[in-house]
Amino acid sequence: AIATSTAAATGTAAATGTADAASTRHEADVTVADRAARVVGSLSTAHPAAVILFVLGRLLFVLGYRHGAAARAFGFALTFYPTVILTIAGFVCLALNSGATL
Repeated sequence: AIATSTAAATGTAAATGTADAASTRHEADVTVADRAARVVGSLSTAHPAAVILFVLGRLLFVLGYRHGAAARAFGFALTFYPTVILTIAGFVCLALNSGATL
């Protein structure tokens, strides 16, 4: 009878430990998801602004094309820098979402 009680108690403890580990993993997943959602939410206004800058930059690039490189530079910059910034932000979001350290 004592051996049966010990085995039952051990099984209950093991089941509780497994449930605690699963609960901790779920809480960690929720935390990562919340953090990623906040980062993406804060970038949601950056995307439309980047699109507007990109289109404006391409237009200025085309209009300045026949006037030489100096006239094209501002249009190029308006397309290049927002693209680079959003690419870096995307990599940061991926790193935060995967749990990697920067």
